[in-house]
Amino acid sequence: MCPADLRSQTYFLKKDGKFLNSKLDKSVWVKWMELRVHGEVDVIQAPTGMLPEYEDLRKLFKQVLSRDYTLPEYIEQFTIRVPENIGQAWPDREDLPQRCQRYPAVVLEVLAAQRARLIELQKAKGDYVSPLDL
Repeated sequence: MCPADLRSQTYFLKKDGKFLNSKLDKSVWVKWMELRVHGEVDVIQAPTGMLPEYEDLRKLFKQVLSRDYTLPEYIEQFTIRVPENIGQAWPDREDLPQRCQRYPAVVLEVLAAQRARLIELQKAKGDYVSPLDL
């Protein structure tokens, strides 16, 4: 099996059968990406990529949606779930390139490096790592 088609684990998180964010939250993520492209916000480097900083999202939720975005919400959404991420970022299989031929070789390389970083994080900090601990 190939990974879950590179879907975002953060955006589609559920708790008790309900999504952790709403469709309207997309407007905040798009605004954050725009600010990031223009170098107006910083990021937290994570094994899976770059994460927004809490204060930036807090301000954007207030500005864009007129709602509060709490630190517990942020931590729940952006905690690195190492076992789940490792399971999606390529199982350790030698036949993977043959099974997932539709992906360019560079994608396999990037995901293999991501998997290695996740394993390293897991050894250092455990299975579930808050973005505040990165």
